Amino acid sequence: MRRALLAAVVVLLSSFSVPATSAQVLPEVILNCEQTDINIDVSPSGGRTATLNCIAENPSSLTEDVDISVEVDIGNSYPSSLTIPPNGETEFQVTFIADANAQPMSMVFNITAEVTAVNGIIWSWASADDEFSGNVHILPFHYIALDMNSMTRNLEAGKADTVLVELTNQGNEAGEFNVFLNEEMILENAGFVWEQYSATVTIDTDETVTLSFNFTAPSPEEATEFQIEFCGYAKSDATNEKCDSFKLNVEAAPKDALGTVGSVIGMDDETTMMMIIGGGGGLGLLLVMMVVLKVGKAKKRRIASLPAEDDFDDELDDFDDDFDELDDEELDFGDL
Repeated sequence: MRRALLAAVVVLLSSFSVPATSAQVLPEVILNCEQTDINIDVSPSGGRTATLNCIAENPSSLTEDVDISVEVDIGNSYPSSLTIPPNGETEFQVTFIADANAQPMSMVFNITAEVTAVNGIIWSWASADDEFSGNVHILPFHYIALDMNSMTRNLEAGKADTVLVELTNQGNEAGEFNVFLNEEMILENAGFVWEQYSATVTIDTDETVTLSFNFTAPSPEEATEFQIEFCGYAKSDATNEKCDSFKLNVEAAPKDALGTVGSVIGMDDETTMMMIIGGGGGLGLLLVMMVVLKVGKAKKRRIASLPAEDDFDDELDDFDDDFDELDDEELDFGDL
């Protein structure tokens, strides 16, 4: 009791130098903070922290020592004490810290400022404090991980295959995710046929799902390498896109024997097939035409190399004799 009276006397004496009309004798602290709702982003791109700016005001004519305390159910940091000049104010910050991938929730926080000394003397004669309360919100987020077998594949022309895409929700809340084939038009124009290009799936937190995408490879004229890439993103955040890919080597399409024969004599596949279907005579005629064509090409090469006109005439005579012999021979193709 004596100490309290002594403190009161000291405070009263220290205030004599200030006019009574403008000075507040008893200590007091007024606490103000800039907002009552604090949001914390705990996603990989967030900082997992949020800062609240506050001001502690001293309306008295005394120098005050003020203790600060914070009550909240997550990590936090703040200055434990302040010294505020007479009729002055001091700014300070309270930082709230959440764990990585903390579950979405809301909680109340309470900040208290209490005068503990005036003019360097402990103040316990009467309470002088103030409080500020609000809410801390840990925000939900969806974060995707996408994975495929990235090993290079080899596939025969025109064969079917399947792409498996693994999706994992690394967020703190279940959400919807979109997956799609990248550059689908380029692959389609190259001859790929896909049963589906995209899919949407709901995935729980820390859950992994596997999606199947079936396709048929093209039939290129020569072996060709393609890149197959799938991408995915959360519907709540399309900017958080992840992709993975692999290389696909497609073999050249096998040569068509019928088309090869027809091309030698300048016929398309349909005409060549009609001649073969027509029977043995048609097939025999086809073979004769091939022989004549080859002989003709050989003769042309020989003619082109002749040095003089006399030799050229002789070679033409020989060429006629070859055709006479071909006419005299009987071609037996057997039963077709």
